[in-house]
Amino acid sequence: VYECPEMMQYDQVGTYTYYMNENGDVTSCDLIYDMTPEEYASKYEAVNRELQNIYQNLSGLSDLEIEQKIYEYIISHVTYDRTIEDADNAYGVLIRGKAKCDGIALTCKWLLDLCGIPNYILAGDLPDGSDGHAWNVVEIDGQWYDLDITRDDMDSEFIEQYLYGFFNVSDTFIRNHY
Repeated sequence: VYECPEMMQYDQVGTYTYYMNENGDVTSCDLIYDMTPEEYASKYEAVNRELQNIYQNLSGLSDLEIEQKIYEYIISHVTYDRTIEDADNAYGVLIRGKAKCDGIALTCKWLLDLCGIPNYILAGDLPDGSDGHAWNVVEIDGQWYDLDITRDDMDSEFIEQYLYGFFNVSDTFIRNHY
């Protein structure tokens, strides 16, 4: 799911069943769906329309400028909320304006993918045993950086400026803050 942000129809935290052959290769799996095909089509259309609107405003910018515009868009349009439906996907971010870390990271990935900027999502449990977390890793000018929009969004809740505290930081920096 973290490599294909458009797969909004799958339950990301449910139980999956994997079937392997004698070589240990996964041959198939059973997935849990969160919505009907009709609901998915409707949500995908709404998300894609918004993605295209954002993408049009990124034309002619450098990769760093594109990343910055995506960061600013998400922070200015999204409130952190882990309780709503679609909090874990782009529909929550782009249509509802509320999401949690994986929804924010997936939306960022989708936009960066549209712009041709190499990136991936890191996700896992935190060392202190609290809930897991997800953020992006982005390649800008041949260098890989960590980008945690959620962390800056949560920290900027009470101020009227962008923090950029977790914008293009090193993996060492990220590890020291979790």
